Amino acid sequence: MNPVCGLSAEMILALRRQDATVALDLLERILRTVQIPWSVETSVLYRYAKTRAASMAGMAQAILREVEADEHAAFLREAPGWEALKQAFDGEGAQV
Repeated sequence: MNPVCGLSAEMILALRRQDATVALDLLERILRTVQIPWSVETSVLYRYAKTRAASMAGMAQAILREVEADEHAAFLREAPGWEALKQAFDGEGAQV
């Protein structure tokens, strides 16, 4: 199973609890994980993929855009550490 699945479940709980410390930690782990290349053949959705090469390029930025747009994540955007995390993974500053 892709590690993001478990992290996503934990993230949902942290968001519902509005626990910014835990949510930021999980978000960083998710952003790091989505940047690791993976083999699409290991996915149960492989048969639906149009290509054999799964590109995660831009996934971290897409996740950050969703957090910025989500009204339920407003508390997270106000938390200490949000701007640093955003800068670390947005655009050219993307980490692995």
